[in-house]
Amino acid sequence: MVVELLRPLKSDEDIANDINDKFEDAKQRKSLLHDEWWTNHAFIDGKQYVTYRNGRPQEPKAPSWRVRLTHNMLVPIINTICAKLTQQRPTVVVRPNGIDDERIQKAQAAEKLLEFLDKKIGMQEIRYEVCWWAAVTGTGFFRRTWDPEAGDMYNVDDGAGNLTVERTGAPRIEAFSPFDVYPDEQATSLKNARWVILAHMVSADTLVERWPKAAKKLIKMTAGKGDVYHQGIEGEVTRDLSGYTSIGNKETNLYRVLEYEERPGGKYPDGRRVVVCQAAVLEKGPLPSGRFSLTMVRVGELGGRFWGKGSVTNLIPLQREMNRTISTMVELRNLHSCPIWVGPAGSVPNNAISNRPDAFVTYNPNLGPPPTRLEPVPISASLESMLQRLTQAFYDISGVHEVSQGRGPSGVISGRALGLLSDMDSTRLGPAVRSLETAMEDLAIGMLEDWKLYMTAPITVSILGQSRQPEVFKLHASDLDSTDVEVIAGSMLPKHHSFERELALNYFQVGAMGPPQDPATQMKLRQYLGTRGLDEFYDDSNQDRLYAQQENDMLTDQEMAQFIRPQWYEDHSTHVDVHRRFMLSPEFRDLDEEVQEGYNRHLALHYHELTKQQQGQATYAEVLGMEVEPGAGAGGAPQQQGGPGTFANPRGGQPEPAPQPGLVGGGTPELNRATNPGGPGVNMFEESTGAF
Repeated sequence: MVVELLRPLKSDEDIANDINDKFEDAKQRKSLLHDEWWTNHAFIDGKQYVTYRNGRPQEPKAPSWRVRLTHNMLVPIINTICAKLTQQRPTVVVRPNGIDDERIQKAQAAEKLLEFLDKKIGMQEIRYEVCWWAAVTGTGFFRRTWDPEAGDMYNVDDGAGNLTVERTGAPRIEAFSPFDVYPDEQATSLKNARWVILAHMVSADTLVERWPKAAKKLIKMTAGKGDVYHQGIEGEVTRDLSGYTSIGNKETNLYRVLEYEERPGGKYPDGRRVVVCQAAVLEKGPLPSGRFSLTMVRVGELGGRFWGKGSVTNLIPLQREMNRTISTMVELRNLHSCPIWVGPAGSVPNNAISNRPDAFVTYNPNLGPPPTRLEPVPISASLESMLQRLTQAFYDISGVHEVSQGRGPSGVISGRALGLLSDMDSTRLGPAVRSLETAMEDLAIGMLEDWKLYMTAPITVSILGQSRQPEVFKLHASDLDSTDVEVIAGSMLPKHHSFERELALNYFQVGAMGPPQDPATQMKLRQYLGTRGLDEFYDDSNQDRLYAQQENDMLTDQEMAQFIRPQWYEDHSTHVDVHRRFMLSPEFRDLDEEVQEGYNRHLALHYHELTKQQQGQATYAEVLGMEVEPGAGAGGAPQQQGGPGTFANPRGGQPEPAPQPGLVGGGTPELNRATNPGGPGVNMFEESTGAF
């Protein structure tokens, strides 16, 4: 090992030749796979009578009367698979490096940054493209780089009072097909690959813009002719698959760039990244963060194989058979509507036979009997049943059944049954979802590492937090601590909101969420339904939630806190929820004891008002100046008055009855403890209890 470390470095020409040799070997090993992938792509594109051999499309010739219909079953299946894989955004959790509050808050800031970048970069569209390639060919790739020309503008002071405008830079995520990736021959995934090559075409202008010195020399050496590969069979296929059939002058000036990445090892402890174009080295250096910039997603994963199988390869024989069956049925229909004529040779002059309804056919009787039509072959009923069996085979092999395409199976009318079938259909995508979640996890780790390495200025992060309220804060690279990211397993599995809403309503009705009459339980249901798109349920507590959040800020000021009292018209269950969330946060523990005590009193008053509403008391009476008997409910029914079963009114006035067992707080332990810690008949607001 020491001898290799002391070995003199290769020249740039040797490095370029070595990478080109590795690329050619990997390209030769992938040649048969390229034919398979091109065929799959052609079938999705509707060209289902084409097969690629050695990079060339082959389509057998057929007479003009032969029917060649295409009933494309692959497009809805692939669209459904991609829609399921990209329906849910990944739930990302960043593990803090310690248990102290500061590290926990930094981990939470990293989670919010990833959520912000997911929206900023447009990851939803990129995920769909990668999943599309994975479903069609078996494998799709994310590529992560840092773009110094992206991001926000900011001013830089050189120390002499001169300001220059620069960009912060930003991560860049791209989608690549398996045609562009060439791993080493022993790799079964990117995790155990020693090296990987990303090959893509760039124009001469892009080459000069990114690598000006080396590019000008290279263009001069090649006389601007570009890459020979793009002008041959491979270029024709690439243009055909991308939808461009013509060859312009600019397309001949494309150059193949090989981005070679090598994992850190003995000879290169920091890894290696080399960019090569033909025999020229455009860029070389260590591998950033020691991680590959590529992340792979596989559909139809096979054990011990780098490339996935996809969903199209196994369906192509069925698609061909379905096309032949439908074409045969149409040909038989044509024979039934226009049977074949039979007659003596020369009996009809110039074969003047027409299929018009009013046609008149003349013939020469001296040459034989008049021409007649042959009895056509009947259309077999087995052809229709064959189509049905082929359609069912499509669903069984692909794992995409009628319920996933918005069509209910025959005989199934129950909403719960449809929801169960949808969930069962979605489990077929479990391995693909696991591969996508692993890719998103690796991608998130790389984005955080790049952010810490390259970001030079603070940026403004804006996301939608809890209760759909915007959260805006400044974030600097130094604010990030941990890059240990985990995507919650199953968070990207497709979910059916209508089925989940029905289950939530059933759980609410049977009391699985808590007593249905408890406002806290009702608020829990409203929040759940609101996150499922039912804004009319969510908005009924939105204003109270905003006001409660403002109270959290005002209660931190002791002078202002003394003027804040719960009002009878407030949604006390919402206020209790908002205040308790804040009081359980690390920020609350950092407040002074007097401020915390003020929060305790304020929360207890909300619990007190909530208990009065639960018991049906007329909380609006004192506002209207009405005289209500002590303990009278909303209907004026007398309750227990005076004696040990009463407690003082915190606002003054007549004493109020103590909450009765079974009625306090709707029976929830939290409300029972808050409103009357000592139990029925104990004055919770006496000084001896320390509650007021």
